[in-house]
Amino acid sequence: MNAAALGPLLMPLPRLYALAAALALLAGGLGYALRHATSNGRWQGPLRAALLILSAGGLGLTLAPLLLPATLSGPARLPDITLEDLDGNAVALAELPRIAGHKRNTPILVHLWATDCPPCRRDMARLAELSGHGDVRVASVNQGEDLLPAVRYLDNPEPGSPALAFAIALRDPQQRLMAAVGATRLPLTLLLDARGEVVKRHLGELDRATLAAWLGR
Repeated sequence: MNAAALGPLLMPLPRLYALAAALALLAGGLGYALRHATSNGRWQGPLRAALLILSAGGLGLTLAPLLLPATLSGPARLPDITLEDLDGNAVALAELPRIAGHKRNTPILVHLWATDCPPCRRDMARLAELSGHGDVRVASVNQGEDLLPAVRYLDNPEPGSPALAFAIALRDPQQRLMAAVGATRLPLTLLLDARGEVVKRHLGELDRATLAAWLGR
């Protein structure tokens, strides 16, 4: 996979190299400017403050695409990838509508998540509520983790809370789906139509209003 996993983040290697180079140049320029600012004591304080503000702004612009919720563009259908369910059975993503007992006008939500991702956990609680309804199917796809922590979380998400049950629960330890759809971080939620095509996608926490709009509620 031509990408680096940083916890719930997944960054293509070219983007990772570009980010590292930008941060190195920014740090070098800041250090050079600060060294020269010390030659004039009267301007030393204001110059340092201005440089720190500019540096923080530049860093924010660099990281903003990774940190802000976004609507992604990507393939119209799920990639031709075979994953495993929690029992070790092979599941082809192209077969999700059939496996979920997909009926006409019944949406499928595909949710990519990890246990070390707080917004993922908030999404999971909302989506688990929907999973028990007959008019919605939810496919939960854990990203980058071993079987045990994923199962433990689904069985006991929070102290005193019920287990999280989904129509389909899959594992993607190599984050192949995440890379294939161009996601840089988690959570990611995809909405499939009756033909199994991806009609909506959301990167970041999926609020109730957006979810209701997707489902026409």
